[in-house]
Amino acid sequence: MKLTEAQARLANDMLAGTKLIRGDITGAFYLSRPSGELASVSGVMVHRMIDKGALHSTGRRDSRNGHIYALTAAGREWLRDASQPTGQHKGDE
Repeated sequence: MKLTEAQARLANDMLAGTKLIRGDITGAFYLSRPSGELASVSGVMVHRMIDKGALHSTGRRDSRNGHIYALTAAGREWLRDASQPTGQHKGDE
């Protein structure tokens, strides 16, 4: 699985306790940080991560009436693998 740098940042934020939520009313995705801060996130980026098998809906809801999404085992594995040096240049992929 290959994720972009922005997708990897989102995944790392989620590992650090940030929740990814999809609002019921608008359908927009946003981040809920442990500090209480909210931030919007690209729906296209999230859908691509879902399509790659890196994210899934947990079926749980948050206090703001939205569905919580989480990293899958495959998403966590990709982050682990991405942190290992490959010796390849970007154009070698």
